[in-house]
Amino acid sequence: IQRAIYLGLTAKYFNEQLANYNASGLAFDFGAFMQTAIKNLTFGFSVQNLGGKVKYDKLGQNLPLTFRGGLAYRFLDKQFTLSTDVVKASDTDVNLHLGVEYNFQQAFFLRVGNQFSNVQSLYPSYGVGFVIKNSLETNYTFGNLENLGSTHKVGFTYRFNKPKNNYSTRKSSYSYIGNNIKIKNK
Repeated sequence: IQRAIYLGLTAKYFNEQLANYNASGLAFDFGAFMQTAIKNLTFGFSVQNLGGKVKYDKLGQNLPLTFRGGLAYRFLDKQFTLSTDVVKASDTDVNLHLGVEYNFQQAFFLRVGNQFSNVQSLYPSYGVGFVIKNSLETNYTFGNLENLGSTHKVGFTYRFNKPKNNYSTRKSSYSYIGNNIKIKNK
């Protein structure tokens, strides 16, 4: 839309097995990201699980429609990013997520974050990320979730047509800190 505003759309296919029942489906996520007027401060929002439905045996239900909005600020020569976001899913209360990331030479990332909810205040997550090639990244996160216990997440990101020259030297992307989408500028 503008040179400082980015839009994204994700299609996701899922397949789950619960006891002797299998389920699969398709859902979409939409998001926007923008540079703010304050240097090194970014804003993003997303809507997740649009149109998604899961059906076990004969019982079908919608995936929880989830709204997210957050801010991220880079400091100390852009080696650290502090981020926060607010999350509201159709089946849960509002949650606040906080996280910090250490960036070593745009190639290695260490992350720690926490999810605050009404039930319990400590849901820490720890992550690490690597840039494998200029357009390919991998991320791993370990965390504890209220209903699931210990969880492991692995993610891969491939960037198509990554811009070589932009209106500024910053490039934009996002990554996960546990259940927290953390926006960062590169």
